[in-house]
Amino acid sequence: MIFGATSYKDTKFGIIPRNKSIKLEIEGITKGLHFIDNLAGKRNLSITPELIKQIHKKSFGWIFPKWAGKG
Repeated sequence: MIFGATSYKDTKFGIIPRNKSIKLEIEGITKGLHFIDNLAGKRNLSITPELIKQIHKKSFGWIFPKWAGKG
C-alpha cells in the first residue's frame, strides 16, 4: 500500500499519520529554537547552508533521521 505524502509520514517511530507527526514536529521546532537561542551569543556567526542544515538536524533529526539536516 502506498500512502500519500500528506497523509502519512515515515519516521523513526514507523509510518504514522500526519496528525501524530505534527505533534512531534512541534516538539522539534522547540528543540530547534533552543539550539538557535544558544547560538545567539556567538560573535561572527554567519548564516550558511551548513548552519541551516545543523538547525534542521537538531530540530527534526530525531524524528526523520533518514533526511533531516541533509542537503
